[in-house]
Amino acid sequence: MLQRDYLSKLIESFTKQMEVYLKDAVILRKTESIGEVEEALGELLELDPDMLLSLSPDSLVTMIALGGNGDALGDSVAYVLARLGDAEAQRGDKETAALRRQQARAVALGFGFNNQIVPEQFKDLDKEIQDARAQGRFI
Repeated sequence: MLQRDYLSKLIESFTKQMEVYLKDAVILRKTESIGEVEEALGELLELDPDMLLSLSPDSLVTMIALGGNGDALGDSVAYVLARLGDAEAQRGDKETAALRRQQARAVALGFGFNNQIVPEQFKDLDKEIQDARAQGRFI
C-alpha cells in the first residue's frame, strides 16, 4: 500500500513536470527543455540520465526491470521517450530520434504496453501536441 501510494505520487509529479517540459520541447521547440525531460526521466527511474539514454533499447528495458517499477512506470516512460524522439527529429538529430523511438517501443513491449495508446495521464498533453502537429507547428 505504501509503495503504491509512493508510486502514485511519483507518477503524478513526473506527469506535471512533463506537461511543461514536453510542451516546451515538442511544441515550442525549446532545446533546453529536452535536457529537462531527460533529467526528469533519470530521476523517475533513479538512473543517471546520460547513461540511461545511451543504452540500447533492450538494455534500457533491463535497467528499468532491475529497478522493479517497470510495470507501474513503463507506459509513462515509453510515451516520454517517443515524444523525445519527436523533439530530436525537429532538431534534425535523426539518429537520436530513431534511438528514442526504438527505446520507446522496447519499453512498451517489455512491460506489456501498446505504445500506440496514450497513457491516461498524458491524454491532455497529447491532444495539445496533436493539435500543434495538425496546425503544422511542428513535424
